[in-house]
Amino acid sequence: MLGFFLSSFAIAKAFISEYSISIPSSGGVYTEGVVGNPYEMVLNPVFLHRQLENKVDADIGNLIFAGLMHFNSETGKVEDFLADHTLSPDKKTYIFYLKKGLQWHDGHPVTAGDVIFTFRDVIQHPDFQNTILKSAFQDVKITKEDDYTVKFEIPEAYKFFVSNFTVGLLPRHILENIDVANLQESEFSQNPIGCGPYSFAGITEVRPLVSQINLNAFRNSSAFSPKIDTISFQFYPTSDSLFISLDEVDGIRPFPTFEEKDFFIDDRFSREEFQLPQYSALFFNLSQEKFKGEDGHDLRLALQLGTNKNAILQEIVPGKRIDTPLLEVDTSNWLFEYDAGKAQGSLKDAGWYLPDKMPKTVSPQNADTKWIEIPSLEKTFETEKTSFSISGKMPKDTTRMIFNMNGKEYSPLVFDTKELQWSRPLKVLEDNLQYERNEIRVVFFDVKNKKLGEDAVSLYIKPQNTNQKDPEVKDIIRQNLKKEKLTIELLTSSHPGYYPEVAQYLQTEWQKIGVDLRVTIADNYDDFYDRVIHREYDILLFGQNLGYNPDTYEFFHESQVGKMNLSEYKSLRASALIEEIRSSHDDLVRKKNLQELQEVLMSDVPAIFLFSPTYTLLTDKKLKNHETPYISLLKDRFSESHLWYIRTEEVFPEGVSWNMFPGWLSTKLSFIL
Repeated sequence: MLGFFLSSFAIAKAFISEYSISIPSSGGVYTEGVVGNPYEMVLNPVFLHRQLENKVDADIGNLIFAGLMHFNSETGKVEDFLADHTLSPDKKTYIFYLKKGLQWHDGHPVTAGDVIFTFRDVIQHPDFQNTILKSAFQDVKITKEDDYTVKFEIPEAYKFFVSNFTVGLLPRHILENIDVANLQESEFSQNPIGCGPYSFAGITEVRPLVSQINLNAFRNSSAFSPKIDTISFQFYPTSDSLFISLDEVDGIRPFPTFEEKDFFIDDRFSREEFQLPQYSALFFNLSQEKFKGEDGHDLRLALQLGTNKNAILQEIVPGKRIDTPLLEVDTSNWLFEYDAGKAQGSLKDAGWYLPDKMPKTVSPQNADTKWIEIPSLEKTFETEKTSFSISGKMPKDTTRMIFNMNGKEYSPLVFDTKELQWSRPLKVLEDNLQYERNEIRVVFFDVKNKKLGEDAVSLYIKPQNTNQKDPEVKDIIRQNLKKEKLTIELLTSSHPGYYPEVAQYLQTEWQKIGVDLRVTIADNYDDFYDRVIHREYDILLFGQNLGYNPDTYEFFHESQVGKMNLSEYKSLRASALIEEIRSSHDDLVRKKNLQELQEVLMSDVPAIFLFSPTYTLLTDKKLKNHETPYISLLKDRFSESHLWYIRTEEVFPEGVSWNMFPGWLSTKLSFIL
């Protein structure tokens, strides 16, 4: 009898195997390892938005909460989510229509009242503490049209305004009686209730120093029905403690590839590498005297030319080279490639000289007339000097001229000519000729030894090999004519860990061109932030993440000086272009303006843009359908988490049923017989 049942089971299994297909099934647990303290987290979406967007808090908040719109990691676009929207022809009025059947995790329905509460009663409240988000909705008129419709009217068309609707909604029925000023510290931030695909299930202690936040699938919403039962975040105190515990987790939160440790990665993990729409840059403090005016521009250009971005990427930070904050613009025509030789020349143009190349003070006592013509080079050379001469004209009645070069006076020339022209061949002077700067003075006398006039000029000679990239290294600091040394103060933070290494690399490399770079690394975030606010730096090594909004307004518009414009950059043309770019919905117009803005920024050099680091993401191969081709913020890897699955089940496709089993079995038996 047992044999009969076993054979019957095997036959049925063969039929299922031949005709069934695998589809995602509910169930399973995904655990991600992270570094941090779950008891210090703020799980309130209006404080995560634009403030903590790349912290673990935002990762978890992206699962618990949902917004009217969200970033789709499969398409790379901000799209409708809890609502569908329309935009008026003048691009100033957004109307959102909430989907029916949306629920909060406690069972209350999501309505227009929650939308009004989130955006008008909280974000627009004077006591709301997320100043970035509050400023985004300043002067926006918000109106409830009915229980499922809300209208937003903005004062000026703004291409990227839709990104603000990705902020998670707040439940009015839970928070309406809490003062907005106390909202961030309220119990809600540690025990949140949202309307996203996963609900907060609490914090548990796995063992000393290792805790876990558990999120359970929420399937009572019309917007999504996640397959994975539980997503857990397991918190470790340090990166080292996490990396030695890989057997406990199914994935690791993305980390800069730079920070990758020497650890064994089990074959069960798949590996992804990606860059975010962000950049690290050296922001010049243009309010500092050394960076002002034409000489200041030449100094900034010199530091640009003296910064080897490719070497930084090869030796320190794996990533992508960045030449512009306009990440949409092609930089294949970038002009300022690394060239230490040109950097030296630009430093000299800026008035900063190596001590042995300091110009001598040469000026005529009587400068009413000029008698030295602009010298011309018939040939550029290193040793051959016979083809070059210095010439000019002379005052009437000149019979004698004294010629002085680099402080050495040569035997006087005696004239008896009416052409009033003079010339000195270079061969006569070659014993005193210097590469780089030469100071020349001429004085004219008549037959009675009366001085008729004088003139002075600086002459520059270059060696023949102008393609030399790396001049002789000199551990000597440049000076200006006031004998002030070229000392520059650079400020950066200790996190991310590659910033101190980049700063130290620049310190070494810039010293080779005569720059004394003094580096301050702030270990404490509050100290670093205070120094930035008060602009206590000549140069700031810092990063900016554009997220869903590739708008440079905050960072380079002149109205943002003293705020997020870290370079204190003021340009009427750049500001006008930024305004046109952010207001236009015409892609061709935007492309043209972006290209022009790029040229302005490239010419003005308010900052040296360096790189976008590469991030590494490890996930267990058991996790299916989790590919993320587009990530703007680290939390975006969860944007389509409601489509992930671990388990599968076998089902018959349409048109196949057990009614086909007898015919299938008959065919198999006849084939055997």
